[in-house]
Amino acid sequence: MKSITLLEKSYGTYKVAALNAFRRNLSKELEGLEVQIKKVNLHPRNWITVEVEGDDEEAAYNLLQHYYGTTCSFDQLEKDQTRKGKLLQTGKYGYGFFIDIGIDSAKIIDAFIPLYALRQQLAKNEKLPLRRLSNLYGFLDNLSLEVRIESIDRLQRKIQVVLSDAQINTFEKWIRSKLERLIVVGVTRHHLKKVIINSGHLRDITSIDRLGFLEEMIICKRGTNAPGILSEIGSSLPESQIQLFIPTKLEAYIS
Repeated sequence: MKSITLLEKSYGTYKVAALNAFRRNLSKELEGLEVQIKKVNLHPRNWITVEVEGDDEEAAYNLLQHYYGTTCSFDQLEKDQTRKGKLLQTGKYGYGFFIDIGIDSAKIIDAFIPLYALRQQLAKNEKLPLRRLSNLYGFLDNLSLEVRIESIDRLQRKIQVVLSDAQINTFEKWIRSKLERLIVVGVTRHHLKKVIINSGHLRDITSIDRLGFLEEMIICKRGTNAPGILSEIGSSLPESQIQLFIPTKLEAYIS
């Protein structure tokens, strides 16, 4: 039997139901392998832990590790390593974000992205406050981001990170597209699509892109107003957080 803790979380009011949905997705992803999913549980920090058993359990482990990433110990971290993580308490501090990059430790250890680094990478060094950057880029608690480790203090057990090149390229691609987007956190893909269909706005979007298991992005068609869609679907997603990503608004602040 192989056990793996993935860099993917289930959280919120319906995290148990969401975990069941994740198990169903897992069955599809491992289809064709001689393996049984024995358990799907939650780590104390809501990372998803999976136990598999069978002739292809090693292949299943490697597949899940490649697709989702896995938690690690503090000692396994290295400078310039890239890792996926989930944003934490985005509205609490004004000097940067903490991000859970899946460090498995008795004491909670999270990485930190300082405000000055976010300004350098996302705002051409414009002195924008963190709240403004959050609103422009759609930063929310539990949003999945990829970061690069900038420094590690082994003695104090502190990690400072910046956004990875791939993550910055993703944001730049969104801006160049000129398409307005809604970032929705805390909802399954199935439920979000159902809400959009019921609202009559399926014809107004190009796609729903997955950012994480419970993090989705609605991409509007050219000329479609994202705030208008938000006003129509927001009340149907009371347990979710929603932010807008509007390229023209962002470019007005960062020219």
